[in-house]
Formats: sequence, C-alpha cells, structure tokens
Amino acid sequence: MNFQNFYDQEEWQTIQFGIMWVFRGVAGADGKIDKDEQRALTKVVDSGDKFNNAFVSELFGSMKVNPGQIFRLSINDPRDFKRGLQEVAEILDQKASGADSLLYKKIITAVGIYVANSSGELGEKNISDEELDILSKLSHYLRLSTSEIRQEPNIETIIRIMLG
Repeated sequence: MNFQNFYDQEEWQTIQFGIMWVFRGVAGADGKIDKDEQRALTKVVDSGDKFNNAFVSELFGSMKVNPGQIFRLSINDPRDFKRGLQEVAEILDQKASGADSLLYKKIITAVGIYVANSSGELGEKNISDEELDILSKLSHYLRLSTSEIRQEPNIETIIRIMLG
C-alpha cells in the first residue's frame, strides 16, 4: 500500500514537517541546535521501520531520502510551530486511520522529549525551561488527550523503540 497516494504533495510535506517543527522548536528553544540534538534527529528519522507500522515506515522512509532538504523546506515554510502542528493533526485526523494518526502524533511528541533530553552535561538538567514550555504545548496542538498519551505504546515505549 502506498499511503502517500492518499495525500496531495502539500499535505504529505506538512506531515513530514511535523517532526522538523518539533525538532526546531525544542532543539532551538535555547537559541542553538547542537550536535547531540542533530544526531538525535538522525536517529529518529532512521527509526521508521522499528515501529512495525506501514504508514510510519513509509513516512519516515520518504524523509530518510533527504532529511536535510526536508529540514530546509520546513525552515522556509511560513507556518509557525503552533499552526504547523495543528495542520498536521487536522490532516491526520481527516485522512489517516485512527491508529496511524494516534501513533504518529505520539511519535512527534516523543521526538520532542527525546531531542530535549539529548544534550547537556551529565548531572545537568537536560530539559531547559524553554524546551519544557514547548513540550507542554505539543499535545494540545496535536489534539492528544492525556489518556491517549498513556495508551500503549506510550511515550517512553516509543522512545525505547526509536533507540532500539
């Protein structure tokens, strides 16, 4: 099945940008994106097949072809973090299956937490106040309820899958 055929080019790109917007929002919250955060993004994009979900595998596979280009396109996109993620949620809710939509929204949330924790010295608080502020808004923008976030796979499980 080719999921990309169910979306127009702009919709598919918006869904891809979801991870990039979260990455930029969280990694750039402190004013700089460091090497550890960049490596975290690469690890995330490379993890698509680990989720045993055809939609996620195809989506991540399409990003893996040229993540740098997708990142640059997301930077040039006029939508901000909030509006962009709201549009990701809207597209997913309209066109993806409920399970695929929920999983990808949870992956986006997990990416934010993983990236926020990816840098900093041992013993330091890894998540800055600015990053925490961004993370606290994620579930709202993505239309994720607390009960949905707690359902398996939960965020912790998703991060373990990405790292596994």
